[in-house]
Amino acid sequence: MASPSFVYAFDNLGPDRFVELCGLLLGSRYKGFLLSSIGSDGGVDGQSEPILGELRVNKKTLLIDKILPEEELIIFQFKHKVVARAGEVQSRKQLLDQFKSNSRNKSEVLKPNILKLKPQSYILVTNVEVNSNFRQKFIEQCKKENPNIKNYQIIGLDELESWVIAERNLRSQYFPLLFGIPRFNLKLKLQTGSTYDVLNPENLRIGGESLCKPKDKILCLSVMNIGECTSYLSSIKFKVLINGKIKYLMKSPIPKDCDPLCNPTIGDSIDAGRCQDFRFPFEMFRNEINKEDDYFISEILVWDQIDNSYSTEISEEIRNELLDFCTN
Repeated sequence: MASPSFVYAFDNLGPDRFVELCGLLLGSRYKGFLLSSIGSDGGVDGQSEPILGELRVNKKTLLIDKILPEEELIIFQFKHKVVARAGEVQSRKQLLDQFKSNSRNKSEVLKPNILKLKPQSYILVTNVEVNSNFRQKFIEQCKKENPNIKNYQIIGLDELESWVIAERNLRSQYFPLLFGIPRFNLKLKLQTGSTYDVLNPENLRIGGESLCKPKDKILCLSVMNIGECTSYLSSIKFKVLINGKIKYLMKSPIPKDCDPLCNPTIGDSIDAGRCQDFRFPFEMFRNEINKEDDYFISEILVWDQIDNSYSTEISEEIRNELLDFCTN
């Protein structure tokens, strides 16, 4: 559940700033996301011409707990409510009413610009808290109103809060009273690599050139401290979708004294401007992947000592490389 301060903070954004922020959050996560120009706030409040975001993903991508299909048009629509005044229950009722046709108004998913675009997926983005019961009612009602759209989804306040917390520059820009300039800030970089066997160790002892051959495939995570203060990591996890459910797998490196990959220990300091590299053998994932029918590894997440979270997407190339290794 989102903190009360976030309820008021999003209320105070107003419709136009809310759409602007959502566009930046979605644009930072999904390559190719486009937002229509922000004009009057009539569209935000459900009038005839809503402001829309459009996305055609060029690879499989996870959004909340659903995989976005490749090459299909996904439409995002934005609904801002003053929740603190109306209350969460009433705000959810007002939203649901906007997606049900009556004698005066058509459902939002039957508006002319939605029908013209013919999207395969429709996603509502709102600052209202979304519970499972409301999510199910929303999806069922939208499918009844417009069955030509195959997939419906809703992003609520809880998801937006987690995205804002992760986007340090945006959070200080849009919520200066909640967040100042970030003193703690980490940048993550992910790539694959290999360990090597030295074929001629004698040459190394006498200062000669060594001959090496690749041995084991590894996943390499670089954590760079780009903040002002020393940071300490508290956790590293992988976010995966397993048989339609989100799980977080903890693959923290083994302690330094028995780790052939010489990983740092979780809790070691990372001074400002310095970097730590963590290495994960592909073999660590084999059992997880082989025993599941439907497995999609989405991103890697890092938490620091004050519970700031940082994440980076696992690219399609790395995902395929890992899956090929574990399934062959």
